[in-house]
Amino acid sequence: MLEAERERREYRRVSTRIKVDILKYDEDFKDVLYEEGTSKNVSLGGLLVLHDKSLEVPSYVIASFRLPGSDERLDFLGKAVRIEDLGDGTYEVGVMFMRMILGEFKKLNRYITDVLKNADDA
Repeated sequence: MLEAERERREYRRVSTRIKVDILKYDEDFKDVLYEEGTSKNVSLGGLLVLHDKSLEVPSYVIASFRLPGSDERLDFLGKAVRIEDLGDGTYEVGVMFMRMILGEFKKLNRYITDVLKNADDA
């Protein structure tokens, strides 16, 4: 990663593979479409999702996921801010968190802090 890219990031990311449930409206805002993706990494600012469909940038989504080792769902309103076609029928979708309940944000913060601490201790 380039130094300038590293400095642009406000939050540290951790590699995490979790199922992400995504709800988005069609272009007429009439039908809700349910889709699934898998996260590649997560930070306090958002997550990178591997998905089999491209989303328009910006696309607003309501999504949720469970942190590893937890049955509790974290729900959020997000915005697709970046799409990269990987060329194999999958896309990397950068989703920025727009709204998340404070208690859920704190759980995510605790998870990321624990993962980073364990990595530093190893």
